[in-house]
Amino acid sequence: MVAKRTLEGKSESEIAEELGISRRWVTRMKAEPETQMLLQELLAPLREDIEKAIKRTLETIIEDLDAPLISKLGFIVKDADTGQPLPDRQARSQARNDLIKMLARAEPKLSDNQTTTLTLNQLTLIAESYKQEHTKG
Repeated sequence: MVAKRTLEGKSESEIAEELGISRRWVTRMKAEPETQMLLQELLAPLREDIEKAIKRTLETIIEDLDAPLISKLGFIVKDADTGQPLPDRQARSQARNDLIKMLARAEPKLSDNQTTTLTLNQLTLIAESYKQEHTKG
């Protein structure tokens, strides 16, 4: 029951209240090897879908980091001197914020002692892979 509710995104306090046990007991149960193994087993079928979703999200964020400024008429606004597209600072700022939020969740804790296997390094590799794929041609 604790593992299922953890995967549903519920906090330890919410789980404790629903099950009628203390939050401390929930923490202890989540840290048990059996619960951790169950969590990993339940996540296994979803891991590929999760990684695909993360890659798509990163691709969108990376594209937004390079977003040009678009006029109200739908034209790309260019610098008068260089002819280069002007950056859409609002889109880029939002993309940076989205990336920061995503990276902050790269290693969501299942308990105080255990994390999922998706790491910041893996997110970085996904981003680098995407950049390489899109700068070749």
